[in-house]
Amino acid sequence: MLLSKLPFAFRTLYRHRLYTLLNLGGLAIGLAVSIIVALYLHGEFTYDQHWEDHQDIYRVNSRFDLNGLEELYGGSGYGLASLLDEHYEEVEASTHLFHLENSIFFRTDSLRQYEDRVAIADSNFFQVFRTPFLAGKPDEALVQPFSIVVSAAFADRYFGGTQVLGRKINTSNYEYTITGVIQDLPENLHHSFQVLISEPPSIRDSNDLAVSLWQVSHYTFVKLKPDSDPYALEAGFDGFFDKYMAGLADIVQGSYQIELQEISSLHFNTNAKYDLPGGRLAYVYGFAGIGLLILILAIINYVNMATARSLKRIREAAMRKVLGASRVDIRWLILSESVLMSFIALLLAFALVEVFTAILPFNNAIGKNLFLNFGSFPELLPLSVILALLVGLISGSYPAISLARVSPLDAFTNKKGIQRRNSLPRKFLVGFQVCVSVAVVITAIFMYRQMEFIKNRNLGFNSDHVLVINVQDSTSIYRIQDLATNFRRSSLVESVTVGASSTGSGTFRSLFELEEEATHNFRRISLDFLGVGPQYLETMEIPLLAGRGFRQEDLGDSLHPKVIVNRALVRDMHWERPLGKKIRSAFDESGDATLEAEVIGVCDDFNAQSLHNRMAPLILTLHQDNFRVLQIKVSPDQMYAALDDLERRWTAMVPDVPFQFSFLNKDLLQMYDEEMRQSRLILYLTIIAILISLLGFVGLASFTTGLRTKEIAIRNVLGAGSWDLVNMIYRELVAVILAGVIIATPLSILITWQWLQNFAYRTSVEPLIIIFTVLLTLVIGYGIVAIHSLTVSRRNSIQNLV
Repeated sequence: MLLSKLPFAFRTLYRHRLYTLLNLGGLAIGLAVSIIVALYLHGEFTYDQHWEDHQDIYRVNSRFDLNGLEELYGGSGYGLASLLDEHYEEVEASTHLFHLENSIFFRTDSLRQYEDRVAIADSNFFQVFRTPFLAGKPDEALVQPFSIVVSAAFADRYFGGTQVLGRKINTSNYEYTITGVIQDLPENLHHSFQVLISEPPSIRDSNDLAVSLWQVSHYTFVKLKPDSDPYALEAGFDGFFDKYMAGLADIVQGSYQIELQEISSLHFNTNAKYDLPGGRLAYVYGFAGIGLLILILAIINYVNMATARSLKRIREAAMRKVLGASRVDIRWLILSESVLMSFIALLLAFALVEVFTAILPFNNAIGKNLFLNFGSFPELLPLSVILALLVGLISGSYPAISLARVSPLDAFTNKKGIQRRNSLPRKFLVGFQVCVSVAVVITAIFMYRQMEFIKNRNLGFNSDHVLVINVQDSTSIYRIQDLATNFRRSSLVESVTVGASSTGSGTFRSLFELEEEATHNFRRISLDFLGVGPQYLETMEIPLLAGRGFRQEDLGDSLHPKVIVNRALVRDMHWERPLGKKIRSAFDESGDATLEAEVIGVCDDFNAQSLHNRMAPLILTLHQDNFRVLQIKVSPDQMYAALDDLERRWTAMVPDVPFQFSFLNKDLLQMYDEEMRQSRLILYLTIIAILISLLGFVGLASFTTGLRTKEIAIRNVLGAGSWDLVNMIYRELVAVILAGVIIATPLSILITWQWLQNFAYRTSVEPLIIIFTVLLTLVIGYGIVAIHSLTVSRRNSIQNLV
């Protein structure tokens, strides 16, 4: 039945080309957004599922309880993997992985550059994670020391092909032999890498694996035998604990429990400490929800325009009935037009997706690599066809039913009554469009304000004009103090400090014993700490509240180590006289502290971590062996000259290592990449939603004005002014706008409030923004009505009355 009506549908659509183009544009945009959303969701919900037997692979998380303080970590000690393999029959294979945080400098005769996504793994890695090898043997690839397995893209970049077994590649410290080349891994991996390096001999020769279980240094994975119960393995952990960990448990005054987490769930469950950044389900659902709303808006737009056009086809439908057509025939005719329109729009949607993902910088803006690939996502094509069919049927249903039920008598005698009966559903649909648009706009504005708030918030330190140099090679690390001294000699440099990590990128955590104020006893607690060097407070402009900062001579005083604490720690410890208090750390196997430091200063609180976390008690330590980062504050007026001078000084001291730097303020913003991507996505979808809603409101205004053309002409003849007519039409439509706004306002506040809960520090929900958005909506509505009303009122009144 539907196919037999297609020739008539083609002829009708061709005859009304402008109407067809407008509807095709709206539906194509809605379907294109739906396809992009589907690609995005497919990537998000298939994280780590490309691994063979992924349902049997688990990451082993660690739950520590130290002095009543319970904390969950995504990592574990490096000895856990092999000990679990020995202890549990359910474990088919186990492995551990260590991600190198900094970029690694690789060099061959043809290429030298820094690379990210480099990790160290043990020899069992490819027994757990089965990976297609293009060259080499998986079971042997990481057995020998100084072996390296690279991706196909990495091999091609450095050697021009994948046949590179046995070739040598150097880092700043070692020479490695390539023992395997694997296929390029997909992007949707939680633990992603492009290079795997075999473990150094020092790790393999360690005899005391049990001691490492109380540390968090690696990520441990186990592959269970089929039909094994991970919860049973967790429940039976007491035997493992008694065998390997009970001896140290009393000494450190703690307990330990493992938690197995399926790797396919890691991406959306990153609540543990020492874990990699993951996705947020709220963002994914929000993106999917707005994408669905845009499709609904496109459908509503089509229904509105189809209904308006169907009013011009009332007599056509009546004549068909007179000539013998039934209601069903007319319905199928209208539905065939709608379905045909939808499938043509689907072809345009595929083209739009290609333009957005392959030509325009859409992927760069959202930080994804979305593209039409029916091979890797075979369900996409049938889902798109089904979606187009549903959109066509849904879009055409109301116009088909409405037009089919008109009797021939009413069509010729009561056309205006029919038109007015159809105006109520149109107002409801446009009110829905206004509601969605206003809610999305308000939400997008608050997201933008929050990201601006993060950019401009006082973090407790000054990141402006601070260069960060991550030192990775052994030569540069050995000379890091000399490099700092040399940089300080530059007249373009204001100050230089060294540290274990860059400011604001995160802290480390360990067990400490702190002297109490009244009893002078020591209380053992787990605290954040940060390894810094001399001039740290001065370089970062962190206020010193009491005492002094670190000096150069403090580095050589290993017998009397010094620490600085922040105000939050002083407050939590109830110290009235913090200077001179003792802090112990570095506990030996008997549980005794081997290092006692003295508090020499108190600094103000600053955000050592991202704004997702509140300022916590913090200890600044001075451990020269851990210095890996140079932070240099340069003169803002001579930035380029300072960079040239620093590069010249670097090259003179370490000529074999390229000078690579970043700006601290930009590094800090990268911590909020996920939020910024979501904010940009919301912005793009907001623009699309507004455009579609404006089309819908233009249609309603045109339809309403068209119904009252003769009334406007009569009022003109009787002396009514043009703006009086505008106000008359607007009063009829303002209820539609206000209804949408009233529903949208609390909805947008609820969405915004939920999103802001992801931040420890957040901007306020400003009522003026909501008021401004509402007023702007009313003004735009008035402007659209005015354009249509003035156009009709300025025509010749005689023409309008005919």
